[in-house]
Amino acid sequence: MNVDGHLLLKQSVLPASAEWNGAWECWRFFLIQKGEGYWVGPADRRVIASGQMGVVPPGAKGILHASSIGPMTIQHFQFCANWLSELLTLSERQSFERLASSSSEAMFFAPTHPLAKAFAEVAESGTREKPFLNRCHLVELAAKMLGSQAAALPRRREHAIFACERFQQLISQYTEKEILLSPIAKLAEFCNCSPRHFRALFRKQFGVSLKTQQLRMRLRESAVLLRDTKLGVEELGRQCGYEHTRSFGIAFKREFGCTPNEWRRGRGNGVSCETAVQKTEILTES
Repeated sequence: MNVDGHLLLKQSVLPASAEWNGAWECWRFFLIQKGEGYWVGPADRRVIASGQMGVVPPGAKGILHASSIGPMTIQHFQFCANWLSELLTLSERQSFERLASSSSEAMFFAPTHPLAKAFAEVAESGTREKPFLNRCHLVELAAKMLGSQAAALPRRREHAIFACERFQQLISQYTEKEILLSPIAKLAEFCNCSPRHFRALFRKQFGVSLKTQQLRMRLRESAVLLRDTKLGVEELGRQCGYEHTRSFGIAFKREFGCTPNEWRRGRGNGVSCETAVQKTEILTES
């Protein structure tokens, strides 16, 4: 994959009659700053002029031609959703994939469209701002494009499908801790389904039950507290929902391979706290 220019705003000047097709493995955004030309795609040919914005989905084909009258200046950047796993939620990444699969042709926005105006503002301020802030604006522009286009996709409204959509909305808007600490009745109400249906949706999405995920979160938190505080094992067990210290110890050892006291002493099968917590987080996200 050609990732040259990922989230990096670039300016290119196309001489008269020159062509530009970039690399379409990722989302490609471009803005016509000066001049005019035309876009040629498999099923689309259109004249484009200064101020217009174009968005090319991954895999789409097309070529941008500068007019034979004079040169054309464009601002452009690539956006690769798969490269932003630490920023995007799984739900957001899936939304980009869904939009890409439903959009085989480039999308265009008139100079008066809010997206084109936003791109023009980013292009104008790009040379004055620091690179990090500029990249943030590019991510924001991609997010606005996704929201604008995803809202126009056909949506089914059967009850079961609606519950799934609400569930995806829930896991994309709230943190893991916020969801796992909320009452099941409240979560089910948000998704317009029964608690039993919500549990089924959760297991289908994450491969584990809601109860197991809640337990793992509490055990991860207790592991951190064992390392960073002097709280007793019995008290930590109660915070995790265990009435008996022995039950807490068994669950902890099943999860981390050592007892709470061994963990605190750093002797848990030679595994450090950070490493074990990271492994558990990977398991809960898989």
